[in-house]
Amino acid sequence: MADCQENSESGSYSVWAVIPHHDEDLHSIMTLLREQHNGPVFPPHVTIMVQPFSTQEDAVNNLKALCESTPPLTLKVVKVDKGNSYHQCVFLLMDKTDEVVNTHVRALRCFKLISEENSIQEIRQKYKPHLSLLYNRMTDEEVDALCAKVAAEYEKDLVGKEFNITHLTLYFTDASDDSCDSWVKVAEFPLNG
Repeated sequence: MADCQENSESGSYSVWAVIPHHDEDLHSIMTLLREQHNGPVFPPHVTIMVQPFSTQEDAVNNLKALCESTPPLTLKVVKVDKGNSYHQCVFLLMDKTDEVVNTHVRALRCFKLISEENSIQEIRQKYKPHLSLLYNRMTDEEVDALCAKVAAEYEKDLVGKEFNITHLTLYFTDASDDSCDSWVKVAEFPLNG
């Protein structure tokens, strides 16, 4: 298990559904975009949840409990989309199925970020499962153009694509580190629910 700098001002623990390396199409697209736009290297993943304040021991124990109560899940690409932040420059929007939302809610509960009283509908509305293809700082016009280009070139191959997730992974991430060099894989457990 990696040892991370705990309670870093900008660091947090993130639970990810990491896409298996055998998906060569996805890895090729991400590599091409990264090289063309000088973006950082990061594993292809869908963030299940982020916990800003935790100890590493608590985060690992919470992930283990989450994985013991969560069945394997399927992530399905809905469309190529764009955001307005560095970490959501151009991404693949995932289908917000009950199984995906339930995994997100279960994670929030295991990490004690919500209680039973929280509205599942409100959580569903706020959660945007996505797989970033590129992290980058661009103007709105540049992002619009890149998103349109990626959609035109790859959407037909990507929309409907499914990723079977059998493990969840805990990363320590520092959102202020645009290079992603300080990001550390801490733990990974199989989904056994």
